[in-house]
Amino acid sequence: MSGDGRVVVGEADAPDSGGIALVGFSWAGGSMTGLGVLEFGTTSSASAVNEDGTIIVGTGDDDVEPAGIIWENGAIEKLASGFEPEHPAGITPDGNVIVGQSAQTAYFRVRDPELVGTMKPLDGATSCRATAVSANGTVAVGWCSMNGTPRAARWAVEDDAPAEDLGTLTGSGESRALATDETGTRIVGDANGEAVVWLDGTTPESLAAVLTAAGADLAGLEPAVATGISADGRTIVGYGQRGDRVEAFIARLP
Repeated sequence: MSGDGRVVVGEADAPDSGGIALVGFSWAGGSMTGLGVLEFGTTSSASAVNEDGTIIVGTGDDDVEPAGIIWENGAIEKLASGFEPEHPAGITPDGNVIVGQSAQTAYFRVRDPELVGTMKPLDGATSCRATAVSANGTVAVGWCSMNGTPRAARWAVEDDAPAEDLGTLTGSGESRALATDETGTRIVGDANGEAVVWLDGTTPESLAAVLTAAGADLAGLEPAVATGISADGRTIVGYGQRGDRVEAFIARLP
């Protein structure tokens, strides 16, 4: 969703495909618009959008081969990075910094001045994926695979330093960082099936425990995954379990 809340992006069944092919879409003002595909492509998927909805990134195919895509003011273009296949996952509000995964490696792309690079993995990781970037473009978050188990990680964009291990709730198990605030300090995601928040950017805490300590009544909701956080780090969205139902939630920290 765009920063101003007016544009939502994703993927839907392509017209006349019988549900076989998908195409990226944007939704604004009650109207859904297909974003199209590359000249030699058949599918596309939109994964992130900038502040005002004018720049969208995602993936698709280009003559069968997977490719990163950017839509800017309605025009579609292939992201040629040299790191094919490219899978963009996050973008800054101004649309200048993009992060994602390419060939099992977390990468970043700065559009102006043009710069593309990979980000170092956690020690022992077999693959990494950046899922989001801070609004100021300096911090990326995501996870690395450690023997098949995801481990939340943070990177300093354009810095050659290794990824920072964000840990798990219990010191073992799995964790993923999915979104971050304006400066890359507060981070949200999940760990061992529970929604988590890194209030200080280094130590994961149970979101349910943080909210309960702040006086919130969860009324039986068990937050499972925190998928987004506002620029100021105070509003968190995600989904969880209430009884036998999966429910979306929005939580506001003091």
